[in-house]
Amino acid sequence: MTDHPQRRRAGDRIMNIGTRGGQVKASSGYAFSRIQQDARSIAASLQTHGHPFHVPKAPRRYEIFDATMLHVLERHGGKGARVFLDLFSKNPIERIFRFLDEEGSLWENMQLMATVPRWLFVRAGVQTLWRRWLPVNRPAL
Repeated sequence: MTDHPQRRRAGDRIMNIGTRGGQVKASSGYAFSRIQQDARSIAASLQTHGHPFHVPKAPRRYEIFDATMLHVLERHGGKGARVFLDLFSKNPIERIFRFLDEEGSLWENMQLMATVPRWLFVRAGVQTLWRRWLPVNRPAL
């Protein structure tokens, strides 16, 4: 499980797909329908633009959600089973799949996030944002 960025473009006319193309969800390993949707987007790009590279990107919030979940699992691994149990027992399966497919609304995503240990994730989210996406010249947390 990693959220290390994967390069999509491997050459002028070559595109990485599947795992190598970054289609595996970093926080869960979920990939099946994501890869299928990506293949449809690549085909549409080829048909419309003559190349495979015009594919939609998921909202940035999903990158933040994945990084936060990985942060929690790395630093509080013993709580991972409880987190996943809460996610799957307190949410309708449709909401979970929309989240995993990175197609849920912001409201749905917040409803899902409300079912995990709140302060554990708020703290991990702030630390993740601070460490990764804020300016480099900052004091350590």
